[in-house]
Amino acid sequence: MVGGSGWTERYRDRWKWDKITWGSHAVDCYPGGCPLRVYVRDGKIVREEQSGTLAVVQAGVPDMNPMGCNKGACWGYLHTAPDRVTRPLKRVGERGEGKFEPVSRDEALKGARNEICTRAARSRGHSRACTFPRLGLAECLPLPS
Repeated sequence: MVGGSGWTERYRDRWKWDKITWGSHAVDCYPGGCPLRVYVRDGKIVREEQSGTLAVVQAGVPDMNPMGCNKGACWGYLHTAPDRVTRPLKRVGERGEGKFEPVSRDEALKGARNEICTRAARSRGHSRACTFPRLGLAECLPLPS
């Protein structure tokens, strides 16, 4: 059949992309930073695959190629998932109720700043001082001398 139809065209479409680039994931795992080939179509990730580009650590020891995990395997799909958070939200109900309302980015940053400052003040100097100039935390947390 010339040109294909139905499911065959949809299947073939999965294997078309505009460019291939390199990527990694900000997933909290060990050893982390797994090198991936990222396949992009219309500015969106359509496929990722582990690359076998890591050097041999020691002769006679199996190398770590290709490196990746299940957490990382789904990372690209999370960018377009329907339940992805796309704007700042503030909890309006009790914790665990799942009640949130949209807020501005500045309001969210201000709320985070105030919460961090409040918790740091409660710790009576037993917390680690951090500075986040965009949040204005340099003003409220005492820096070590």
